[in-house]
Amino acid sequence: MICQVTPVGAALTLALAGRTAGRRIRKAAAVMTSDTDTKARPGPRNSGRGRAGGELDIADLATFDRLTTGERATAGLAFHREVDCLVDLAHLVATDFFDRPQLYRDVSDELAADLARLRARSGCDELVPSREQRAAVYSGVFGPAEATGPAPCFAGMRDQLLAAAAAFAERVYDTGADMLRAAVRVMHVYLRDYLLDVTGASVRWSRTQALPAVTEGLSYRILRDPGIAARFGVNQPPAPQWPYRPDANGAKLVEEASGQLGGGQRITRGMFNDRQQVALRGAEGLAAVIDYDGNPDPARVDVLIRRCYTWYAARGRVLHLPEPAPAPVAAATDGNRSLYDGARATLPSMLS
Repeated sequence: MICQVTPVGAALTLALAGRTAGRRIRKAAAVMTSDTDTKARPGPRNSGRGRAGGELDIADLATFDRLTTGERATAGLAFHREVDCLVDLAHLVATDFFDRPQLYRDVSDELAADLARLRARSGCDELVPSREQRAAVYSGVFGPAEATGPAPCFAGMRDQLLAAAAAFAERVYDTGADMLRAAVRVMHVYLRDYLLDVTGASVRWSRTQALPAVTEGLSYRILRDPGIAARFGVNQPPAPQWPYRPDANGAKLVEEASGQLGGGQRITRGMFNDRQQVALRGAEGLAAVIDYDGNPDPARVDVLIRRCYTWYAARGRVLHLPEPAPAPVAAATDGNRSLYDGARATLPSMLS
């Protein structure tokens, strides 16, 4: 799905395992479905009881589910897209489980069932989508991972909004703050409308059924198992909150497992930590985009800007931004940087 970016926006420019395993995965998906229509209710910060997207941080599965279901389902898809390598890694472990059984002698029967199901059902079960099937889910909303030609709708509008938020956050003086907030509000409308437009039966099913089943129901649980950590020489398994919260043991496991099974495609700890930050901050940012209703109250706008700017910073680290501008950028007369030229200089073509 391709769209044209506005002239102003253009300048502003993540054998079967048995019935028991199947029931467990479908139960996980059913729990997600039950939360889809739940309305947010006020609660303490990070309680997972439904604060608005701008006020709730992802810290575990409960807060992740609360923040990324219903109208915010695209935020959940964005998270899973950025850390999709974990599903691929778990599939490699499942294959290795049968190729080298001597290395998995002491794993539990429950884990063995999970490994067998992931190995046998990948791509053949609607709740265990293959890499290609997952990529189709993501590209339908966010566009291809490596876009060429005109910017896909999501990528173009995302970059416009993040550039506007960065211009506000990195201003030198407050004399133009109101105008910079207004620019954020203008760019926000396009992205929010797009996200709400694509959030229908297809996105809800992927978010509440297929993706929870293959991630939390299988892949994440496999990678958090102590037996898998021991197999790859990691003393402690990742915490139960991983990957919804950074964890040194989780990053270490990704590095060791990908190094041994990835066929030369090693994912270092730093690479995974950076990508995980993009996933977390991106999901929180998209939730804030959807929650913000256009209220001009500066405090409300600043919540949106804060979320978008942390997302911008996480993406900048992964993409090694900012890069040196090809030519000096003229400063604004009030001492702030030029909003449009500065955004162009610090936001070259960004990965989707």
